[in-house]
Amino acid sequence: MRDACYKRRYRKGCGVWRHNGFCKVIDNGDSSPGTDLKHCSPVFNEYFDSSDMIVAKGQDNYETLSGVKKMNLYFLLMAKCLVVARHIKCRPGNIVIKNNLL
Repeated sequence: MRDACYKRRYRKGCGVWRHNGFCKVIDNGDSSPGTDLKHCSPVFNEYFDSSDMIVAKGQDNYETLSGVKKMNLYFLLMAKCLVVARHIKCRPGNIVIKNNLL
């Protein structure tokens, strides 16, 4: 979760390491767009490897994590460009929930 979304959730008491009643929201420890696992914190990678379900929000996360083969990895994004839309078989502007392996 990046920038304003993360700050807003943190202020509401749903930030790093706190349960929000549904899931644990954590930062990946890297300030670059998306989630490059090589640059993420060891704590993030530990959670990434052991979580029952991962929801990666946004096209940046799709672009950096789509090559990761995990059945429990899901993407929530708007396909903002034709290249990504073609890759996930939708139209530009569509909002998509996609399992990484399906």
